[in-house]
Amino acid sequence: MSVQPQVFPRLLPIFGQLLSKPCWGIAAGAGTGTNFTMHFGKKVRRAVRVDNSSLNPDLQKNEGEMILFVECDWVVRSRGRMLFDSKKISRDDRMVNALKSLIGQKVDSFAGLVPLNSMTIIFHNRATLSMRTSRPDPIDPHDNLTLFVGDRSYTVASDLSLREEPWLTHHAMRITQPPGFEYTVEPVSRSRRRRHMHALT
Repeated sequence: MSVQPQVFPRLLPIFGQLLSKPCWGIAAGAGTGTNFTMHFGKKVRRAVRVDNSSLNPDLQKNEGEMILFVECDWVVRSRGRMLFDSKKISRDDRMVNALKSLIGQKVDSFAGLVPLNSMTIIFHNRATLSMRTSRPDPIDPHDNLTLFVGDRSYTVASDLSLREEPWLTHHAMRITQPPGFEYTVEPVSRSRRRRHMHALT
C-alpha cells in the first residue's frame, strides 16, 4: 500500500482510513444522475431501517462503517481500460457494470493531484475510481464528495474547501430520503444472477 505524501495533507489521515477496507455495497440514485454511494468496512446496523424496496435487504438494514458519497465527475478504469466516464457516457448499464467491478474489492492505495482537482482510489484488483472535483456550477451548485467516518463527515465542497460536520446531519438526510430514489448495484452471484439494477417508477 502507498499513499502519496504530498497530496491533500488534510485529507490524508481521513481517506487513509479506507486502506484495506472492502467495498461491500454501492447504491446509485435514479433521480440524481451519476451520483452514488459506496459502503466500506464493517456492516453497521442502521438506527432506522430504510423503507425502500429498491435497495437490497442488506443495505436497507446496514450501512458501511465508512461511506463515500460522490457528486462530482468520476471515471472507473480496470487495468488501464476505461469502463465508465460520467462526463462522456450516459448509459445506465455501463455505469452499473463499472461500479459492480468495485464491489468486494479492498482499497489498496490512493493518490491525487494538487491543486485539489482529482482524487483516485486504487483497489486491490487494480481497478481505479478517479473523482474529478470542480468549482461550483452557477446553474447546478453542489458539493464534490463526502466521506462519512464515525460521527463526522468530511466534504470537499464546491469551492474546493474541506468542510467537517457532525455525521448525524447527513445521516438524518439519508434516513428520510423518500422511497424510489435509489437502486442497488450488486455483484452477480450464482444465487442472484437475476439482478443487475432495479427499475424505478
